[in-house]
This record gives sequence, structure tokens and C-alpha cells, in this order.
Amino acid sequence: MLYNRHRFGAQVKVVGDNPDSAQQMGIDVKRVRVKVFVFVGIGAAIAGTFSVMINFTWWPTAGDGYLLPVLASVFVGGTPTWGGIGTVVGGAIGAVTVSFIQTGVVAAGLSGFYVQFFNGLIIILSLLGHKWNQARYR
Repeated sequence: MLYNRHRFGAQVKVVGDNPDSAQQMGIDVKRVRVKVFVFVGIGAAIAGTFSVMINFTWWPTAGDGYLLPVLASVFVGGTPTWGGIGTVVGGAIGAVTVSFIQTGVVAAGLSGFYVQFFNGLIIILSLLGHKWNQARYR
């Protein structure tokens, strides 16, 4: 809601697309970037707090195991590496698809190493699909 229906969201879009143009339009680029970093930091702090509350423990590398499935979910959901055209709905569909694939690999009796292999394979195939099927906007 903040991103789609508020002036700050429009400023974030403009600054992310072309900071020089945003500066010429009178937008304080440094202030917008600081605000975005603050919002991302608050979100990360809340996620970390919930992780500690769920797991009853804390370790600096606790989220490292989520990196590959998250990247696979984002790329399967339709967000290309150059950014700019991804959607939240696409990311959710990508997350469901990757979780179903992980569940299927485990249900087939394969070890956890194959889950990582298929996550990497999904990332490579989806990036190749993005390269061949979508026009590059930048």
C-alpha cells in the first residue's frame, strides 16, 4: 500500500529507475535512499525477532539455508535479474512452486543434497527462460 498508493512509493520508483532524473525533478535522492534502508532494516529486525521467537535460539548464520530457495522462488516467480518488473503475486507463486518441488524431491526418497541441486537447476533454467523470453528494459 505504501509503495503503490503513496507519494513515497512513487519517489522510490523514480529514484530506483533513474536517480539523476529524480534529482532533476526535485526529489532528495539521498533522503529517499536512507528511508528505504531504514524500512528494510526495520523489516529485517522484525523477521529476526520472529525467527528467534520461533526457534528459541539465535545464531548469526541461522538464515543461510534459506538463500537458495528464496532466490529460486524469486526467479521462478518472474523477477529477472535486472529487476523492475517483478510482482508480489509472482513471488508468492514462485515460492509455492519451489516448496512443492522440494516436497516432491524429499517424498521421492532423495537426500537433502538433491533439493539443493534442484534449486540450483531451477535458478539456472528460469534465468535462461528470462533471457530468451523477455525483452530487457534497461
